[in-house]
Amino acid sequence: MNMSQNLTVNINSMSIQMALGSASHALTSVTAIGFTVIRIDIVQHSRPTLVVQADSNTEQLVKGGKAVLYCHGSDDNGPFKKYQCQMGNCRIVWEER
Repeated sequence: MNMSQNLTVNINSMSIQMALGSASHALTSVTAIGFTVIRIDIVQHSRPTLVVQADSNTEQLVKGGKAVLYCHGSDDNGPFKKYQCQMGNCRIVWEER
């Protein structure tokens, strides 16, 4: 994705400004190593969360012990497992079905 224009956003919250910086750094890092980011969640006074698509990259994190299972269960779409790891000051999460 090539962004040829600059975006200016006025935010009156230092914690959200810092979270945006952390999320931007993590986004650059995860896309450089091949992850596909589906969503970014930023909530005041919390670490940013990048939701990525489960793929061979996430499988390697699980196999290498760098990710932890934090939720599992079943819903209308069947069984699922949710994993997470940390990159910088961000939480990286994904769901396997």
